[in-house]
Amino acid sequence: MKNGSMIVFLLLLCMVLSLSGCRNRTLTFELNDIQKVVLTSPSGKVENVITDTDTIRQITDSIASIPFRRERSVRDINGFGITVEWYAGSGERILSISVDDDQSIHYDGQIWKAQEGSINMKLLSDLITAE
Repeated sequence: MKNGSMIVFLLLLCMVLSLSGCRNRTLTFELNDIQKVVLTSPSGKVENVITDTDTIRQITDSIASIPFRRERSVRDINGFGITVEWYAGSGERILSISVDDDQSIHYDGQIWKAQEGSINMKLLSDLITAE
């Protein structure tokens, strides 16, 4: 019985340690050879397709330069913030995130918070309201 209790304890300890490692995961984005960025308003009614290389660089640098840490899972990201999608020259979508504010994003069913730095929300807001 003593050995059985020890095995259960060790299994529980391994589970706790593995889960705590997932929680502290850091996320960064490496975005290269981007030809187009599409910004969509939270309501989905306004969409702006960006092909200007300088503007693409500004958007990409604003987000790719930030390390994010996972906060919690979410089921649905629709309507939370500005959706940013990056596309390669082939038309393949490389990445899609939803930006809530200058410190948080939704990506891959998770909410992520900036560990340092902040997202340029003024740039994104100005581009989504531009005609």
